[in-house]
Amino acid sequence: MENTSVQGDIELIFGRRTRKFRRARIDGFVCQLAENKSVFKGDVEDLSAQGFSMSKVPELFCDEAKIYRAIFSEGDNYYKIIVVPRWSKLSSNGEGFTVGYRILDNDWKWVRFSMESLSLKPQGPTESDQT
Repeated sequence: MENTSVQGDIELIFGRRTRKFRRARIDGFVCQLAENKSVFKGDVEDLSAQGFSMSKVPELFCDEAKIYRAIFSEGDNYYKIIVVPRWSKLSSNGEGFTVGYRILDNDWKWVRFSMESLSLKPQGPTESDQT
């Protein structure tokens, strides 16, 4: 029998995985990831209160055993965040990886932004999850 407890930001309900926090597609949101002296700058594809995904990420920034520093920017707003990769897959066009990052630590501005501006409140199981 499968475990139905919350695992990270994913719940297992009736054998299906559903997100605890909604993801929002985002345009114009840029993220710089840093690991030691290496830096990668890319576009964020989608966000949730506890994570985000990016595409065209170099393999250096896919190691699930490492913690990365991230700075999000949108216009004049900056958010400092600590993240860890949770999953990665080779991009369909062969340009790097698509990676999902989990947010481990953030600043108060990020919490305010994610909960108010993006309306990323927790969601329960949907009707389709129960069928």
